[in-house]
Amino acid sequence: MTEEFSDITNWVAHVGVWDFSRGHCVYKSPQDPQWPYGICVSNVRFSEGTARATICFSEVDNAVETSGRLLFGWRSLREPYLTVGLGGHGCEFCVYRYDLSGWTPVALAGSRKNLIANHPYKLTVRVRDQRILLDVDSVQVLEYVLEAPLSLEQFGLFTWGTTSVEFTNISVSQRPGSAATAAKLTDAVILRPSWWGMGIDLPKVWEWLQERLHPVGREQQATPQFPKTALNRVWRDPVWSKVIPTGIIAGIGALLVWYLHTQNPPPPARTPAPAITAPPPAAASKSIAQSTPSTASGQSSNKPSAPPSLTLEYFFEHDSPLGSYERKYDDLGIKDPTTNLDTTVTLRVRLYYDFTSHSEFLSVYIPQFKDARLKPNDFITILRDRLIKEREEMQTAIVIGQAQPGISYSESTELNFSGRVFIYTTNPLSAVEMGDLVRWYQQSGLYLEIRGMDYLTFKRLAK
Repeated sequence: MTEEFSDITNWVAHVGVWDFSRGHCVYKSPQDPQWPYGICVSNVRFSEGTARATICFSEVDNAVETSGRLLFGWRSLREPYLTVGLGGHGCEFCVYRYDLSGWTPVALAGSRKNLIANHPYKLTVRVRDQRILLDVDSVQVLEYVLEAPLSLEQFGLFTWGTTSVEFTNISVSQRPGSAATAAKLTDAVILRPSWWGMGIDLPKVWEWLQERLHPVGREQQATPQFPKTALNRVWRDPVWSKVIPTGIIAGIGALLVWYLHTQNPPPPARTPAPAITAPPPAAASKSIAQSTPSTASGQSSNKPSAPPSLTLEYFFEHDSPLGSYERKYDDLGIKDPTTNLDTTVTLRVRLYYDFTSHSEFLSVYIPQFKDARLKPNDFITILRDRLIKEREEMQTAIVIGQAQPGISYSESTELNFSGRVFIYTTNPLSAVEMGDLVRWYQQSGLYLEIRGMDYLTFKRLAK
């Protein structure tokens, strides 16, 4: 099944200086030198299909990030969107997600040192339901699965850097995504006032079902093919392959509930017991006040407190029951020795006191970086020497004493530093980077443990 592509010719610049005079989209320079990025959007709305473009960098400096990507899901600068393409986070190919916390890399491959100036990179981004596939020069280099399908929003271009980036041969091929399919079904099932409460246009429902039973497309035939029966097409369809198992599981659950209900029938109704005479008003009000908390209106309030938000910062605060002393830095100045980047970060450092083992250890929380140019690996590397000095200052800044049965009295200044350092951060680190950081900390007698997204997932499942 061949795809029909439509060229995109209408563009508007949102961020940065752009030139659309020759029918090409050329990013010239940043709008703000402190934030060297550019965004332009088109009149095309895209949710599923294939997007193509040719990207050419005028210069490539290995010391500075240079990016050229396709942008999906654009609504405004304050709304989330997705970028897929070349350059970012020191890598050659990437998928970035933007939200209010900043740009977050979700899929990376290659090294940016492989990028070549004045080379026409031919990008193809295929969106199939929740799957994102990136091809560069006819070679697939990345695949990423979204948490939810893309919504039908504007398509655009994204760049990072101070040098010129040229986009040519920009076109898209649309496919009816899940949003369009849901809209058609909504048209067929219409709520209207009637004695059964819902009106259904059966011919439209049948038409919708026939459209879902489409033949398997060429892009879905990478796996060995089975006979193209109607049942096989239903099972391989991206919608019905989810609906059918869900319906089977729901049916089994309903049968199980019915079986348990028949095995354990409700007890027969009993004659209500005679009413008990209420105590005097004064005694009753006194007993309620002692046993049940009351609200301002006088009614009892038995509502449970809201469960905590299970974030990584929550586990940083509650993992250990030991006493601790904390220092928080809202705007800690930092200089990246690799890129000479001056920026600020937020940092929380806790010194925990374990009087039972006569030792102490450090726990550090590093929130998501707001500056995408700052690399987590570089920051945690230069943080080592600062933590050593920080622990020495915190040990003498406050003195805590403790004694309990079987353990003699001791003070926090007498405790021995175990060398244990726990770093909580959602900033992405590869397995190689974490191994290098552990060895780097060991050179100063520190034993590092990094608790990231895998640790957060484990703790949430344990809850």
